[in-house]
Amino acid sequence: MNSNASSRTNKPSGSQKKKKAPSQQHQQHNGPRPGGAGGKGKGKGKQPQSALAARTTARKIVTDRKCSAAEGEYSKALKFFDEGQYGKAFVALEDACRIYKTLPKYAMKMAATLMKLERYQDAIDMATFRISVRVSENTFEPRFLRATAFLKTGEYGYAAADLLNCRAERPGAPEIAAAIEELHALWDVDDEYFDRHPDEAEEDVVYTDQAACVANFDLDCASDTEESTHMGYAGKPCTFYNQGKCYKGASCPGRHAVDSRTIRDRLGHNVCIFHIIGRCHFSDSARPYGPPTSRCWYSHSLAYLPADGWWNDPERIAFYRATYDILKATGSNAVMDLMLGGDMNGTWLPSERAAKFRAGLATLDSPDAVERALKQQRDEAFSRTARMDMRKGKSGGGDKYAKAMYTPGQIGEDIRRQGMGRYGDDYNDYDDSDEDDYVYAPWGLSQSDIAELAMQGINPWDEDAMSVLAVLNGYY
Repeated sequence: MNSNASSRTNKPSGSQKKKKAPSQQHQQHNGPRPGGAGGKGKGKGKQPQSALAARTTARKIVTDRKCSAAEGEYSKALKFFDEGQYGKAFVALEDACRIYKTLPKYAMKMAATLMKLERYQDAIDMATFRISVRVSENTFEPRFLRATAFLKTGEYGYAAADLLNCRAERPGAPEIAAAIEELHALWDVDDEYFDRHPDEAEEDVVYTDQAACVANFDLDCASDTEESTHMGYAGKPCTFYNQGKCYKGASCPGRHAVDSRTIRDRLGHNVCIFHIIGRCHFSDSARPYGPPTSRCWYSHSLAYLPADGWWNDPERIAFYRATYDILKATGSNAVMDLMLGGDMNGTWLPSERAAKFRAGLATLDSPDAVERALKQQRDEAFSRTARMDMRKGKSGGGDKYAKAMYTPGQIGEDIRRQGMGRYGDDYNDYDDSDEDDYVYAPWGLSQSDIAELAMQGINPWDEDAMSVLAVLNGYY
């Protein structure tokens, strides 16, 4: 396992063990109360709205403190940048993002710093992140920087699209005219290209690759309270904390901290990512509030996640589901830990996600088959290329989340295989013929067991198959 890829996931010990439903002894001892909110306290459980108000007040204190500390690092970065110490400036900017979260101005300064360091693909990533989180605002500066980076990497078509949008925002800008002249000198295209494509000045191409996931910006900054960092010692998440209220506090053997399979909501509950992408085997039995009768360890309520986020975007959900299925078909038990979880829950910084994903891919046993499957996904997306009005922040199809789709940078070299276009719910994840490229270990299951799993929509090679079968057979 690559240490860089797993440095922020903090995978619980004993995670290879199969899941078990909470024991009756734990239920009686912990005494969850309907309508309670996650947390450690004592006394009567609070209703969600009152709990939310209390947490909002507490969160503001944490947010203000962390934002102030991050601004201190940002000031250091500006000083280092002006002095030409670009390496130190980049480190200070990453520290600011890690302390708080990746604000647009941090992303923009990081992109400029990466250009100075001649890390052009990484600069493209950060400029794109800046565009994605503030698409309705003036995007001239990040687009012009990205166009300049595309010229350096030889991606002239992408540079042209950005320059067209920049010229639409500032028709008389001399730097745009100079960049267009530079592009003409490098790119074999007729001189009338820009005049014959005025529509591109109104729209931004939704490219074939995955957009920057902006969960790191959409979600609150990570909390450092006791309940938010409590890891427990049993190696399992605390169902009572996630679905009701845990009264054990620091003595609870279960984990209260977010992990690579969850997103933390505003009540402090850890929401199941598998449930969001339609891959949780226990979704039907989950209840948003009340006693933790669900067999899933995590919350299945999206009510207290921010409105803006991939979890409310059907196309992004479909993309993540397809990507998860392709990666999971390799037999890896670390798809969420090493390749997707940190991106989906915002714990990976935008500046580090490409390297972490690349390290995760390196752990797979069937890279060629995975590459073919992900390439097919990209090719399918390419046929669905769409356009959007960047100045209004609206897509041609009315999808407000189309703002997030973009041309990737370093991710384009290593994650381009998992390219993204526009997906519908009926998107075919990958060709079934690819399954022949994988070799599965014997499952040790009878035909009746396999049939029982099939009725639940579960494959015998799924990592939760044995746990689900045990539940179905009443073993716990």
